[in-house]
Amino acid sequence: MNRLFRTLVFCVAAISIAACGGKKPEAQAPAAPEAERTTLVSTTEAFVMEVPQTEVYSSTVEAYAINNIAPQTPGRIQTIRVDVGSFVSRGQVLATMDAAQLDQTRLKLVNDSTELSRLKSLYEEGGVSKSDYDAVEMAYNVSRRSYNNLAENTYLRSPISGVITSRNYDKGDLYAGQPIFVVQQITPVKLKVGVSEADYTKVKIGNQVEITVDALPGQSFTGKINKIYPTMDPTTHTFITEILVQNSDRVLRPGMFARVKVEFGVDGSFHSIHLTKHGHCRQYRYRSVHR
Repeated sequence: MNRLFRTLVFCVAAISIAACGGKKPEAQAPAAPEAERTTLVSTTEAFVMEVPQTEVYSSTVEAYAINNIAPQTPGRIQTIRVDVGSFVSRGQVLATMDAAQLDQTRLKLVNDSTELSRLKSLYEEGGVSKSDYDAVEMAYNVSRRSYNNLAENTYLRSPISGVITSRNYDKGDLYAGQPIFVVQQITPVKLKVGVSEADYTKVKIGNQVEITVDALPGQSFTGKINKIYPTMDPTTHTFITEILVQNSDRVLRPGMFARVKVEFGVDGSFHSIHLTKHGHCRQYRYRSVHR
């Protein structure tokens, strides 16, 4: 009985072990697929255009004309009518020299004029010879020229409209060589730039240029090429180009450092690709090579 019971227990245990050992593991549930990754792609607009050929040159603003105001001969300065910084007009009297010599010449001119009028009546009536009349007429002409010359050197006038940039004497001083005034015309002003000889055929009189000066940030001025010098500098291989700026508001002053942007037109061998993205534009330049 006991033997039978032990046998049954052994059989049950063997069957249980066999069942556990032979049971296949359950298949794992497949993993959930990863969420698909979305790649955001932005598009840009590209366009090709020809590139204008430009160069920027350094220069200095210069007065269009400069005049030294001085008499022909030494003399005492009687009056000074303007000062440094004064804007003057063409023909305006700037200073007066001592007029004693002018007064003497005026008296001689009056006498010669009277004598010429008297001899002219006699000559027309045949009362004097032509040689006598010609001599008196010549004396009158000499007196008139002398008077005009002295008047010009007594009442010193400005030959241009501009600004007084220098005054070297005071009232009562004796003029002795150095100019009394220096007048500079600043409407217009001019700039000179040295352009490479490689661009000689690209520069034309009348072409517009853009000018900026360090003293006036944020402002730009338009000028025109007024003169092209006909010779090259053998050392730098450049030629001088003169540019005029009207400067009607007189903000540009001689001596200012300036930058001059010159456009030489469009070179067909140079192009650029412009890419527009998020409201911004980027430029890539390249050169076309034809074989």
